[in-house]
Amino acid sequence: MSLVCITGVGLVSSLGVGREAHLPLRARVLDEKTFAPWPVHPMPALGMDTAIPRKEFRQMEDLQRLGTYTA
Repeated sequence: MSLVCITGVGLVSSLGVGREAHLPLRARVLDEKTFAPWPVHPMPALGMDTAIPRKEFRQMEDLQRLGTYTA
């Protein structure tokens, strides 16, 4: 089972962004070593700079950027 975030603009998960990254569903992306003993689903590189103006982008922290991008 893969966990995903369904947003107003599309799909964002550890597999990537958009329909092409999720169909067909790929093997899960899981990092079990970096934060052992906790498994982590790492985020892929996202083109947030195309959705968030540069001035605002510099003022935001990572979690704010992700929330703005997915909204």
